[in-house]
Amino acid sequence: MDHDTIIDGWKAQWIQRTLPGFVYYSLSMTVGLSMLVGLIAILNIRTMRPLRRELAGMTSASDCAGLYSRFDRCTKIACHRHYAVAWAYMINFLAIAMVDMYISTTALTKEAAELSILWTWEAILLVATVVGVSTAGFVAAFVLVPLAQMLFATWALNRFAQKNGSETLSKYIPLARIYSTHAAQLWAMACFLITAFWPSFDDTPVRFVRWLILEACVGSACAWIDASTAFNFASEKLEDFELGNTRLRHILQMFAQTAAAAHTSEKSGDLLPRYEDASEKSTLLVSGLH
Repeated sequence: MDHDTIIDGWKAQWIQRTLPGFVYYSLSMTVGLSMLVGLIAILNIRTMRPLRRELAGMTSASDCAGLYSRFDRCTKIACHRHYAVAWAYMINFLAIAMVDMYISTTALTKEAAELSILWTWEAILLVATVVGVSTAGFVAAFVLVPLAQMLFATWALNRFAQKNGSETLSKYIPLARIYSTHAAQLWAMACFLITAFWPSFDDTPVRFVRWLILEACVGSACAWIDASTAFNFASEKLEDFELGNTRLRHILQMFAQTAAAAHTSEKSGDLLPRYEDASEKSTLLVSGLH
């Protein structure tokens, strides 16, 4: 298998990112989403500035508490807007990636049908080896890069809480919501820009580096979007987790428990029922039957 797969016509222009329609689409989406992010930032500034002025002139604790509640609602609305922009980037990235997948799949299928005589056992073994090594590298980049970010963010949050005394996560949910949402938007934007302006295939080893970088960006975007979803729409399930312990074992345990709690219907971080609760429910059930 010492030849390159032939792709011609509009498909060749697409994968080289020179198709006129694709160029117009990429530029228009880049400019449009950038302007949308700028508009959201302006709206956020106009909304937050009066609240900050009110806060500077307040002395009553009750008034400050009410203002903080309004401030939290405004930040949540702002994060929802950035969350929507992150999904807009991801949807456009997925659309481009699906077309790339269609082009490469049809080209390989056509070649396999027309040049079946060249597919010897040696060629099949070579292709399987290349696919296996590439898949291992892609999966490692997709999993390890976002996992390292999540663990570092969890450690940094615990470290920050340790300096201020051991507290629960409820105090830091607004801050975590802001950081996770903006991180999700940045990684999703990176996925779209790499896919839109960096050609998918070329004859140099750089293409493997391109795919590794893209896999790391996609994994990071998915991880931060998931975290942003939890802090934007399921934050009440994460309020009771305790902070302040920076040991690696605690970091890993907290990361696993918060991730599981955000995807369950229970508010508590206890993933299994306690013995007292189970015993009480069993007693009530037996008494009800009698």
